[in-house]
Amino acid sequence: MSKIRFHILLAALLVVTGCGEDDKVLPEQQQQFESFLSGSHQPRLVTEQEAMSSDEDLDFYSTFGRWSYRYIYHYYDSERQTRPEAEIGDEVDLVFWVYLFENRAITASTMPIYTNDRKWAEKLQEQGLDTKYWSFEPRPVRVGGGS
Repeated sequence: MSKIRFHILLAALLVVTGCGEDDKVLPEQQQQFESFLSGSHQPRLVTEQEAMSSDEDLDFYSTFGRWSYRYIYHYYDSERQTRPEAEIGDEVDLVFWVYLFENRAITASTMPIYTNDRKWAEKLQEQGLDTKYWSFEPRPVRVGGGS
């Protein structure tokens, strides 16, 4: 019986001490990521608020809630306004790259950990990936579809 009490006490102690740092993890990760965006990222980015209050066309990032960051690399492109814009209900083909954040600049030669961009197929195969079960087709997504 005393063994059971010991294990319950130990489990309770681990739960109490194990949760203490959770409230610091997200803010620390956000600070690291924002430091990367304004330091090592090429081009260096400022916050959207800084860019909008500047007389210069500064590259910037936007935040959405606590989780999402966005950088539009062609924001100041004069042809941007003439391009078609996807609206709610439209279906678009999504080609994407997933990178592991290692606090360093991602360049054209940085290997993604996942992508459906066909241009990476050969390089991923050279790294040992069996592409038999890996699709390199653009992913159709309905804008506003929720999934």
